[in-house]
Amino acid sequence: MKPAAKIFTALFLLLCLIPGAGLLIFGPSEARANEAAPRKPELVDANGELNAGVLDDTEDYVNEAFSLRQELITLWAHVEALFGESAEDGVILGSDGWLYYADELADYTGTEPMTERQVFAAARNLALMREYAEGLGADFVFTIAPNKSSLYPEHMPA
Repeated sequence: MKPAAKIFTALFLLLCLIPGAGLLIFGPSEARANEAAPRKPELVDANGELNAGVLDDTEDYVNEAFSLRQELITLWAHVEALFGESAEDGVILGSDGWLYYADELADYTGTEPMTERQVFAAARNLALMREYAEGLGADFVFTIAPNKSSLYPEHMPA
C-alpha cells in the first residue's frame, strides 16, 4: 500500500473513532434546546423481559449522546457553506448569509409556471370560498403575499 493511501486510511479510521472515543472519555453530551436527554439502552425492559430492540435503542443512544455531536454538526454546516450549500434540506444560501426556501426557486426563475388546469383549480377554489363566506354573511378578502425572493432578489443565488 502506498504511503498516501496509508495516511488516508489512518485519518479515515481516526475520524470514525472520534464519536465513540468522545463518548467514552467525556461521557454523553447534554440535551440542547428542545431535545430530551438521551436514554441509555436497557437489555431488560421494565417487565423483566429481554428487550428485543436493544440494538436499535443503542444506535439511537449513540447517535444522540456522543460527545462533540453539536460541534461536528456545526463544523459540517460550515463545510457545506463553503461549497454554497445549506445544512438544512429545502433551504438555499443566498449572498451575505441570506437564506431562501428552495421551493421558491422555480417561482423566482419562472421555470415552472402554473398550468391552465392549476390556474382554473385555484380560481374555482377561491370562488367556492367566496360563496361560502358570503353565505355566512361575511366579506371575502383574498390577498397574495409576496415571497422573500420577490422582495429581496438581490440576495438570491445566480
